[in-house]
Amino acid sequence: MRSLPLRVTVVAGFVALSVLLEAHSNERDAADRMQIVVSVFNRAGAPVQAVLGAETIAAKIYERGGVIIVWRNCSTVAQPDLERCGAANQPGEIVLNIEHQALTRTADTYGVAFLGQDGRGKFCDVFYDRILTLHHSGRVSEGTILGIVAAHELGHLLLGPDSHSTTGIMRPQIQCHDLLVPEFGVNHFTSQQLQKIRMRQKQVVVNEGR
Repeated sequence: MRSLPLRVTVVAGFVALSVLLEAHSNERDAADRMQIVVSVFNRAGAPVQAVLGAETIAAKIYERGGVIIVWRNCSTVAQPDLERCGAANQPGEIVLNIEHQALTRTADTYGVAFLGQDGRGKFCDVFYDRILTLHHSGRVSEGTILGIVAAHELGHLLLGPDSHSTTGIMRPQIQCHDLLVPEFGVNHFTSQQLQKIRMRQKQVVVNEGR
């Protein structure tokens, strides 16, 4: 089992990212869109408003590439709803766990995706304690940071190994000032990455649906 961590480098002048996320999305026909189900387990007890805000931001990032995320909010730390959600029991479904800080990870690691030897995986974690600390150090909402970290980790599951890139949401280290660059705000995924997501997800759905 391999894990792919995301690190965030904090710099001075961290400004709100929500403005960037309001950039115009690419218009696509409904036939070109792909739907992905993501089950969310809020094991850290993050505020519902922050989780819903994060889902909106992550969804916008993927919508620009014609990928529609359907969220299933499966649990809080106190009350899992396993009967309704299960554990990624639909073909192609993936799981996002909002966890407390992972003591085994370095201090600048905000999330991790888990891939098997075949380069595929269903589960990723984001570390809410560290996201909250980053939120308190600047002027960006915890929902915004959570959404960007979640989008990155979901990208690892959808793209597989060697999915880091020099631009966009899949940068291995995201600095605050990077998010001020218009290119980052608009082109979250390259056309090659989007093509790979579609190809891999179709294969997963076919294999798991047998």
